[in-house]
Amino acid sequence: MADAADKVTADDERAMALLEEQLRQQRIAESMRRYTFDPLKRCVDCGEPIGEARLRALCNTGVCAACATQLEQRYARMPFA
Repeated sequence: MADAADKVTADDERAMALLEEQLRQQRIAESMRRYTFDPLKRCVDCGEPIGEARLRALCNTGVCAACATQLEQRYARMPFA
C-alpha cells in the first residue's frame, strides 16, 4: 500500500513542478510584453503612436508626450483652493 501512496505523492509533486514552471513562463512572457517596445501602442487621447523613448521611460503609459503635455498644462491652469 505504501507504493501506491508514494506514486500518488510523486505524481502530485510532478504536477506541482509542471504548474510552477508554467507560471514562471507566464511571468517571463508578461515581463517581456511589458518591457518590449510596441510600435503599435497608440495614445488613448489622440490615437497617434506613442514614441519609443516615452514607452521605454513609462512602459505602462497610454498617452503620447504631446497629449501628456497638454494635460499637464490644463492642470497647471486649474485654480486650487
